[in-house]
Amino acid sequence: MINIPFFEKKNFLNDRDFKLVENEVLSYKDVYIPLYFGETQIYRIDLDEIFRNRREESAILSIIYSNLYDKELISEVSKYDDLAFKLYGLPHKYHTFLSQMRESKEYREHDDIHGGLEWNKQFMSWIYYMNDDFEGSELVVKVNDEEIIIKPEKNKLILLPAYRRHSINKPIYNEGSNFRTTINGFMYIQ
Repeated sequence: MINIPFFEKKNFLNDRDFKLVENEVLSYKDVYIPLYFGETQIYRIDLDEIFRNRREESAILSIIYSNLYDKELISEVSKYDDLAFKLYGLPHKYHTFLSQMRESKEYREHDDIHGGLEWNKQFMSWIYYMNDDFEGSELVVKVNDEEIIIKPEKNKLILLPAYRRHSINKPIYNEGSNFRTTINGFMYIQ
């Protein structure tokens, strides 16, 4: 059994699929909704809300999920020694967001278990990095009193049990860099 508190998959999408997802991401540049999480403003699009009964019309939803539930990936994830990773291969619901951090502020420490009827069954969160043309913005995962730092990399997927405390370091945008753009999801038991 693998005893690491997160799962990481580099080169998650092939070049063709990445380009299809990227084109859809770029088409939403003017429809993000600003939300505040503490002092940090995140711009977000709820893709499941937009494509409620027509998920197949979204390259993001179709391609990301066909890759998330690939038999080989499920086999890799099931080797991890954590209940959240064991639940991964079982039928469950999910929710998907397209998110941007546009300000140079950190995202304070938190977990992804939220209140509400559906969210209290949440067991896994995932982050898929669309870009890495900025500095900082590392994902910091807390394990007891230690911190594990995960550098953002374009086309990398991170699976993280929803109960794991984590934060995001401040992104630094230089001239010509893009905002930190991720596709995020939450998985929860049916």
